[in-house]
Amino acid sequence: MSQHIFNEQQGGLQLVSSTNRYIDSVQPSDTPDPELIQARLPMILQTSLDIVQVIHLFDHEVRALIGYQGLSYKHPALTEKLEIGSKRHHRCHYQLEVDQVNIGELELTRNKKFSAAEIELIEDLLCKLVYPLRNCTLYQKALSASITDMLSGLYNRQAFDQGLMREIELAKRQQAPFSLLVIDIDNFKQINDALGHAAGDQAIRSIGELLKSMLRQTDTAYRFGGEEFTLLLSHTELESAMMVAERLRQSIAELKCLNGENSFGFTVSIGVAGHRESDTATTIFKRADRALYQAKHSGKNTVSSDIASH
Repeated sequence: MSQHIFNEQQGGLQLVSSTNRYIDSVQPSDTPDPELIQARLPMILQTSLDIVQVIHLFDHEVRALIGYQGLSYKHPALTEKLEIGSKRHHRCHYQLEVDQVNIGELELTRNKKFSAAEIELIEDLLCKLVYPLRNCTLYQKALSASITDMLSGLYNRQAFDQGLMREIELAKRQQAPFSLLVIDIDNFKQINDALGHAAGDQAIRSIGELLKSMLRQTDTAYRFGGEEFTLLLSHTELESAMMVAERLRQSIAELKCLNGENSFGFTVSIGVAGHRESDTATTIFKRADRALYQAKHSGKNTVSSDIASH
C-alpha cells in the first residue's frame, strides 16, 4: 500500500513502503509529551545547515517518543547513507520532497510493528523536518556551485587554494605525505584555432570526466584555470605520484573527443612535486609549476618532477 501525505503549511511526504503487516492496533504509551516535542522541534532543527547534524538533532528529539531502534537517511549530497542505531525488521520508509526538491529518503526500524497512531505521529514529525532539510539542501547546492567549475565538473581555483592549505596543515599535524600535480593541455590554442572553441571545451570536459573516474576518493582534482588542472594526492609520496601522473598522461593521450562528425585527440604535460616539511602553498606550487615547464620544454606529452627540473 502506498499513500501520499501533503500538508500545505508544513511540506510533502510520500510513504513508499508500508503494508498492513507492519501496522497493529497497539497504541504508544508511557512516552514523552508529543505536543511539547512537536512545538520545539522546528526551532531546534533550524539551528544548523549541516544535513548530518540536522538528522542527528531530529533523532535525538524523537527517538524516545516513537521508540525505534534504527534510523537511516540517504541524500544525494551524502557520499554514504547515514545510519543511526541498528536496523530492525519492521520499518517505515519515506521519500522526502518539498517544493519539488528531493531531500532524501528516511527509514525508521524497530523490532515490533508500528501502530497506525505511531505512523501518523511519525508523519507529523517529518513535516517538521522537511523544510530544515530543504534549507540544508539549497545551502549545500549554493556552496557547491561557488567552488565548482561548470565546464569540467571539477572543483575550481578557489577550492584548490583551500584544499592545498588543508593538505599542508594535515601534513604538519599527521606527518603524512602528499603530492601536487599540475597538468596542462598541450597546444590548446591550436585546438581552439583549428577546430573551434567548442572543441576546446570538449577537451576540458573530457579531462574532467577522466580525472573523476580514475582518482581515489581521497584525491581531489581541480580546474586551475584555462587549460590547466591541478591534483592533490593525499598520503602519496613523490615516487607514487609520478606513477599516477604517467597513468593519467597515457590515458589522456588515448582519449578521443567528438567534434561534429569528426574526432580528435590531444596530449598533456604534467609537473609533479612532493610535499616537503618546509613547504608553504606558494613553494610547493612553484616547484610543481617549474616541473611542468620542464615537461613542456622536453617535448610535451611527458611527466617531470620537481627533482628532475632542478
